[in-house]
Amino acid sequence: MERRTSDWEGGKSQGGKYNSMTKSQTAAEDRRNIIRDAAATVFAERGYHGASVQEVADAVGFTKASIYYYYRSKEAMLADILDYADREITAILDSERDRGLAPLQLIGAVVSAHVTWYLQHPTIARVAFRDWGELSGAALAAQVERRQRYSHFLRDTLDACVAVGTIAPGNVRLMANFINGAVATANVWFNPDGPDTPETVGAAFGRMAVAVANGAASHTE
Repeated sequence: MERRTSDWEGGKSQGGKYNSMTKSQTAAEDRRNIIRDAAATVFAERGYHGASVQEVADAVGFTKASIYYYYRSKEAMLADILDYADREITAILDSERDRGLAPLQLIGAVVSAHVTWYLQHPTIARVAFRDWGELSGAALAAQVERRQRYSHFLRDTLDACVAVGTIAPGNVRLMANFINGAVATANVWFNPDGPDTPETVGAAFGRMAVAVANGAASHTE
């Protein structure tokens, strides 16, 4: 006997309320994304302390009250900008890990993809680099933990390179900090109107990260 699907299983409730709710939720998420992107631009240009919620509202054509419907505070907007960046970078890490690369190649691939994404999203990168310390409480603790997790990934992967003999033993902590610092500050000097693209800079940084690990290990005692 053919099984009949209920209205909910079929993607709608009686009267179409389920579809209507889904569209409403999607629209709300779209507005939230628009506000987040505008906040990143305003924060990047004005600085977190110099920016106001009203300026974000003006940038998207919303009222200030509408902004507070989606974000309870300016700090909540900052936290969402950083959460978004963290989700994207985590996705990059997971994607590159799934490729089954050798440890040294994994470092190069992650650095390349990370730098490329950051330079493709310059306002978010600038805010993430400069303003993350303006968070407080649980949001700040979460951001510190996420940054430590990325540093640990670099150190653990460099340790794996040493373990398999790909690179010589050395001060893995210094190498990881050097690579991490180069990635984090790429947006400071990058000129989107210059001769280099995010992709070419990302590829170059990936190669340089591998070169640093290969050439510096024996000189960082």
